[in-house]
Amino acid sequence: MNHSVGCCFVVEARLLRNGSVYWDPRQSFPKDHWEESLQVFGNITVLARTQPSEQSPNGAVLFPAKVSVGEFPYYIGPAAAARKSLSLIRAGRKWARRENAFVLRIPGFVPSLVWFWLQRYRKPYAVEVLGDPNQVFEVVGHPLRRLWKLLYRRAQKSMIRRATATMYVSRTLARLYPADAGHPAAVISDARLTNEVFTQPRMFSSAPKPLRLVHVGNLEQPYKGHEYLLQAVAICRQNGLPVQASLVGDGRLRPAYEALSGRLGLTKDVRFHGAVAWGASLFQTLDEADLFVLCSLTEGLPKALLEAMARGLPAVGSDVGGIPELLTPEALVPPGDARKLAERIMILGTDPGELTRLSARNFAEASEYRHEKLSRKRVEFYRCFKAAVERQR
Repeated sequence: MNHSVGCCFVVEARLLRNGSVYWDPRQSFPKDHWEESLQVFGNITVLARTQPSEQSPNGAVLFPAKVSVGEFPYYIGPAAAARKSLSLIRAGRKWARRENAFVLRIPGFVPSLVWFWLQRYRKPYAVEVLGDPNQVFEVVGHPLRRLWKLLYRRAQKSMIRRATATMYVSRTLARLYPADAGHPAAVISDARLTNEVFTQPRMFSSAPKPLRLVHVGNLEQPYKGHEYLLQAVAICRQNGLPVQASLVGDGRLRPAYEALSGRLGLTKDVRFHGAVAWGASLFQTLDEADLFVLCSLTEGLPKALLEAMARGLPAVGSDVGGIPELLTPEALVPPGDARKLAERIMILGTDPGELTRLSARNFAEASEYRHEKLSRKRVEFYRCFKAAVERQR
């Protein structure tokens, strides 16, 4: 196969660099994440915000040798982006001129900025649609969120309409942001459920006491709804159901959630694990739980939920994004409603038969997302995009 065509993946990740070693502290890119793209393209460049660090990776997944990192100016938040606007614009222009084919992972400011220049230079690009900006900006607490929602929604529609090829992580996103007829489009989850992720369905002979909950999600933004989970745990305990919760993930909001946990009297009932490396450590935490809870306010198709389902965990999730594609109606709750969430947890926590049924059902559903199935689809998508790029050269 001719691997001469390279590809630049433009992402919203924030990377750290120590010497020549790059990693993502939020673990956005698990092991073998670039496997399919490397089967198709001669070389891969990942364009992302990057800053030097004196830290060591400490078990984080590193970028493979055949994947280079393109450094984009580092910033966090709109105010910092505004202060660095000139350098960001210049960087977007430089990379748009430098590379020949692009995959934009949207929504996001960095891929949107690069896209602006791609239009100017008429470069081919594909998009991977990971989320709905309409939902994202509903939960952003900023006075300009309505304007951003409008701009990002319009930009996302334009990016998809003009894309050479489009990949969606969920059927919901494909319905909300349809590609133009005649342009290749596919729905392929970005989960990587290899054989090591799967265990087997669980049997609950009695109601767990205490009921052990687990939540996996970064604490960088309020999207994951941690406050509603903490409030729900407090409601459960007030109603006599002993509950313990493990929160996996880290970010700038962790101190605020730890303080909220203290105010709710949950210091002994809630454990903040921080970032846990993907693999055996994460799987052990999932295996020690009885129920997975994902109370997000916005989602694409959550990989953490699929991984929990592959471990045989029953689950409760918010009725947003692609979560209803994975869970049945009785396992869904309205987003941002701590009382409804608590009610659902209490019902399941006292019904071992239902926990057993949901475990078997979730395991079967996760099996439809096994890595070997999705991997073939991704390779086919990238080959289709590469062929289109070569025709335009």
